[in-house]
Amino acid sequence: MGKVTKVSNRFFSLNKSIKRSILSAMDGDTIVIRKGTYEEDRALVIEKSIELTGNKQHVFIKSPIVIKNGAKVKMNGITLHHLEGYHNGIEILNGSLELEDSVIEHIKDRGIYVSQGGTLKVSKCRISENNCGIYSKGFVEIEQSTFSQHLDPQIFISGGSAVVRQSKIHSGKGNGLRVIEKGQLTMEDCLIHGHDEFSQISIEEGSSLELKNSKVYDGYEGIYVGSSTIEVEGSELAKHEIPHVKLINRSEMSLSKTKLKDGNGNGIQLIEESKGTIENCSVHGHMDYTHISLRDKSVLTVKNSKIYDGHGAFFVDDSKLELIESEVYNHQLTQLLLKNGSEMLAWKTRIMDGQGRGIQLGENSKGEIRDCIISGHRYYHQVVIANSSLQLAHTKIYDGLGAVSIKQSYIEIMDSEIYNHAEPQINAIHGTVMMDHSVVRNGKKVGMILRKKSIGVIQHCQFFENESYPQLFLDEHVKITMKDSTIYNGGSVGIFIRNHCKGKMENCSIYGHNKVEAQIMVKTSDHMQLKDLHITKGKVGIFLIDSSPTINFCEIEEHERGEIGINSNSNPEILNGDYELVTMQYQKN
Repeated sequence: MGKVTKVSNRFFSLNKSIKRSILSAMDGDTIVIRKGTYEEDRALVIEKSIELTGNKQHVFIKSPIVIKNGAKVKMNGITLHHLEGYHNGIEILNGSLELEDSVIEHIKDRGIYVSQGGTLKVSKCRISENNCGIYSKGFVEIEQSTFSQHLDPQIFISGGSAVVRQSKIHSGKGNGLRVIEKGQLTMEDCLIHGHDEFSQISIEEGSSLELKNSKVYDGYEGIYVGSSTIEVEGSELAKHEIPHVKLINRSEMSLSKTKLKDGNGNGIQLIEESKGTIENCSVHGHMDYTHISLRDKSVLTVKNSKIYDGHGAFFVDDSKLELIESEVYNHQLTQLLLKNGSEMLAWKTRIMDGQGRGIQLGENSKGEIRDCIISGHRYYHQVVIANSSLQLAHTKIYDGLGAVSIKQSYIEIMDSEIYNHAEPQINAIHGTVMMDHSVVRNGKKVGMILRKKSIGVIQHCQFFENESYPQLFLDEHVKITMKDSTIYNGGSVGIFIRNHCKGKMENCSIYGHNKVEAQIMVKTSDHMQLKDLHITKGKVGIFLIDSSPTINFCEIEEHERGEIGINSNSNPEILNGDYELVTMQYQKN
């Protein structure tokens, strides 16, 4: 154990110089500094492993301190401030410092500078109103401390590493924390807020951030990530002017058990081939921009999370989104918007209750929706596909204006259920619809419309109780193949085919359309084949208007007015059947 030397600037003190005490000290010695203000003529250079202890905020030193030559120094209870003519308060050039219960303020440049190979531990300190609080190329550990009101970054890590715990970084003109040149930053149980001109945390140039159980709020931008990696867990980001989290230039992100809320910009933005995962998180309250924006071949996976109450949930441009076991609801505009060759997978996810559409795919985008629920959207349609493709499987779409709109696009609908829409449930224009083992039911109007050179392949499906229009409506050069399906109990015609459609319907059952003239109506369409159809319980089985289809092996029975109705310009080709033909007049409704 070393000796103890006392320094006092009182009138009768024999030792008034901290500098001389340092020069005469040996390794392990302690210098006790009494209450007062001390200003030496030069910097206090420490090259020995000693301890300087003061009386908390009552010892003021107005000379810089330099630690070098491997010295291991402890300091506590000291205030370092207002250094005239000096740039740094403390410089650790080659050694270590443990700083406790101290204050560093009003320094022209850096409160503390740590060179490469240097080590700093800060505990229960206040560092404020300098140009920069700590600038480090070495290793820094900070606990239970406060940083505020710096002009440049409050903590700046350049190629070194830092651990910050139970600390507050607030009210700065620059960044709260900035990490560059492959630096590493770990933060836990911290508060970061009040940086109104720059990002509160900036991670750049191959650096990394691990943020746990912390709050980042009330600033210009939350976390900026450039060519770097971040992991955020159990934290909260709120009330920023631009994104809470922004990744650019192939950055990577992992967010878990974290809340992102109430921002004026995006919640999260990934651009330039960045990648991210979000798990067990909530994102809400971004009313002017989408919660999450992906651009430029970025990739994001969202698991077990809630995205709700905002302008829109996702904007995906030339990027890829995976949405797994999550909930998306209550947005003002389209909840998921994909464009420009984007890709999407939604699995076991609920997309519900939006003021706009649920999902919109455009510009050669691709989507896959499996085991999902889509419901409650108040704008045409819940799912819209334009110049794109979609696979829809084991999914329910219900309670909206319309279910699916397909324009110059391709869709596969498998093992799914679509019901209870006020307008046409499925509407295709110049589209291709492949439908298997699915149900379209209980619509206020049409079950499905295929128009303008659309192609439909329908098998093992059911259409029923669509109320006031045809359950299946084919119009304008549509090509249809329909097999092993059932259409029944509709409020109007079961199937209405018109305007030069062609194709084949085989082994289907059509029944219970008895409120209008016919169960199947064919108008101006000669190239239709109706084979092995079971048509029962209506007014007329098939009504042909200016059409001459082929009817083969069909069972048509229990109709009030006849099995097949024709007008004067119809001449069907009847194969393998003996049907009653009734001349009828077509009346437009």
